[in-house]
Amino acid sequence: MTQDLNLYTMQTLFEQPVEPVDFIVEGLLAPGLYILGGSPKVGKSWLALQLCLAVCTGTPFLGRATRQGEVLYLALEGGPQRLHSRALRLTHVAPSGLYLCGQALPIGQGLEQQLERMLDEHPGIRLVILDTLQKVRELSGEAYSYRDDYQIIGQLKQLAGRFQL
Repeated sequence: MTQDLNLYTMQTLFEQPVEPVDFIVEGLLAPGLYILGGSPKVGKSWLALQLCLAVCTGTPFLGRATRQGEVLYLALEGGPQRLHSRALRLTHVAPSGLYLCGQALPIGQGLEQQLERMLDEHPGIRLVILDTLQKVRELSGEAYSYRDDYQIIGQLKQLAGRFQL
């Protein structure tokens, strides 16, 4: 059985009200799921921590205004000592509403439930950073495929959408 295409005209599209984007970082980071990729040791985690601090304090990030809110930063690679020393290089003020986590269950083995509980308990969280995806992939002996990555990202995207992150 086939299903008809869901068609609409440009006129009906223009008649629909357009909701303004509620940016987390003005003109740069809207709610949704993003992947920051790059070579190892080029500063991705430093950038993530700077973003966390900016959003928690409502200060500019990369010269752009931020919408202040609580942040959950899953810093799963370095541990508390590494994160502490990095944070001290960026600030000497511990902003309220910055929740740090050094360990989480894999996706499909409880991460989704852990995140849901945290987001239910802290509705002020507007940004969740997962550093790194590799640390929450299900453990298996097989190499990851594009299909596996797509499925994992899809699960995270659903969660972000449900909580309007």
